[in-house]
Amino acid sequence: MDRTLKPYILYLSLLLLTLFGTALTDFSLGIWLLQREGGSLTSYSWVWFLQAAPATLLAPYLGVWIDRWNKRRVLIYGQLVAGSGSLLLLTLHASEQLSEGAVLAVVACSGLANAVVYRAFYVSLPALIGRQRLVQAHGWLGASYALVQMGVPALAPVLYTWLGLTVIFWIDLATFTLSALAFALLGFVDVPRSTEGLTALEGLKAALAWIRQDKGQVALLAYFSLFSFCIGLVHVLFTPLVLSISDPYTLGQVLFIVGIGSLSGGGIMGLKKSLRRPLQLMVRCSLAAGLVLTVAAATTLQPYLLAVAGLWVLTAFTMAAVAQGVVVQTVVPATMLGRVSGCWALVAQGAFPVAFLVAGPLIDGLAHQAPALLESLGTIAGEANAASATTLAIQVVMGACGVMLTVASLYGYRWPALRILEATYRQALQLPATTAPSAASEPAAEDGMKPATRKPYVSPQQLSE
Repeated sequence: MDRTLKPYILYLSLLLLTLFGTALTDFSLGIWLLQREGGSLTSYSWVWFLQAAPATLLAPYLGVWIDRWNKRRVLIYGQLVAGSGSLLLLTLHASEQLSEGAVLAVVACSGLANAVVYRAFYVSLPALIGRQRLVQAHGWLGASYALVQMGVPALAPVLYTWLGLTVIFWIDLATFTLSALAFALLGFVDVPRSTEGLTALEGLKAALAWIRQDKGQVALLAYFSLFSFCIGLVHVLFTPLVLSISDPYTLGQVLFIVGIGSLSGGGIMGLKKSLRRPLQLMVRCSLAAGLVLTVAAATTLQPYLLAVAGLWVLTAFTMAAVAQGVVVQTVVPATMLGRVSGCWALVAQGAFPVAFLVAGPLIDGLAHQAPALLESLGTIAGEANAASATTLAIQVVMGACGVMLTVASLYGYRWPALRILEATYRQALQLPATTAPSAASEPAAEDGMKPATRKPYVSPQQLSE
């Protein structure tokens, strides 16, 4: 292993340890809320909503402060704050005063603290390992995250039953304490900080203006947000689709197979030392996902064929996410990376909860208001006599997502702004140019189009004036 990656592996292992503890606690709290007297599915869903939604909505503002603060201190204090939440839950549970309100409040606060920690680590990656190693770093991060997400649902019910909630709180508290102590003793890389002297709002406006001045950033943000929205729709509709043609036991096997997609996508990217054309890879992954979704929605439904399709789509999405993340971290100035990545989190990652909210009403509307159309589409797919209106509605939505991704991908890499952004990425890494984006020479692009020009960089101070 490259010696420059050893510190990264160590720090990543510590943060994954805390991620495991947090996921284990959140999953167990969900079970506790369901099993307690008066428990409901609404309470259970609020745990997962509060664990992620506040951090996503506040990501740009959190990024402002992360750009200014010492990253090592953020990593230490953020984990201590999150750990104090586990200590509070432990104390309340031991005194038999643990309530639904306390659980939801602690989950929301801990989610914000964890978001600050992970964002600070994300911003530190270019300084920690160098821009040339970002592909490997993101690949291993994705694969490791997939392992945690696959392992916790399997372990949490067993540990909750055997050990109880008190022991799980102790495990979570121990992971935060160990990680914070390790970061305090080991030290951390010195990451450039913003010294602009702007207010939080002015700093955020500067980041937004920086994104807007670069058509490539806007194009990439729009493209990947569409990709995320489509994957979000498929994600929330996949389980009811499989259950409509199988049983819960088969569903578990199917979801396990699909989950391997994140692991395989991250593993593939982790084996790459660099990406010469990351946006081309992103578009090709989007195209592959679109074609698979279109074919899967238009053919006879079989659970294990859906599992293979889901595995392929999730592998493609993971690889595309690594590619776009590497581009953003490479072209964005270090002193603005927290804010810019926070804006990305709000828009691109925010596409997932938007898709979750839209999916239910969309399917219900199609199933109840357009039965004739759904029946005709089902006849074409060979499913009219076998599937319910809801199942056919899910097929229609999945097929529409596949078509949108396919069309967007066919046009995506012909988008001049994306190609100029990729050229800027190559220039930042001092890679050989394939198509010069210079306005002076203006050589023909590969498809005969005149390449677009990238506007000169404008500093945050200039943008705030």
